[in-house]
Amino acid sequence: MNLKYLCSALIILAGHTAGAQQAEQIYSHAQVVKPNEFYIRQIALWKKELDKDKTNANAWLNYYRANRYAHITSGHDSMYARNRFERMQGVVAEIEKNIPGTYEMHFV
Repeated sequence: MNLKYLCSALIILAGHTAGAQQAEQIYSHAQVVKPNEFYIRQIALWKKELDKDKTNANAWLNYYRANRYAHITSGHDSMYARNRFERMQGVVAEIEKNIPGTYEMHFV
């Protein structure tokens, strides 16, 4: 009987862990502030979404915001902060290439 409860608990825990690895909407930093680790994780998750569909404007906006807010929430001496300009310039160039003329492109 205890084994049955243990297996159930592990299945539920696995479901929660899998859900934590979902790309989440990144809201304006003026509205919602998350820890730096959240934004770093979201960069990778939104990149996976973009690898599936380079024309996904919502994914590009969230990828951009995750990169931007990862810098804002990092320490200025961190490796992430040091090469921010080049990284953000690359993100914007990819947005211009993949979703030209969209609201999201003009927003960034």
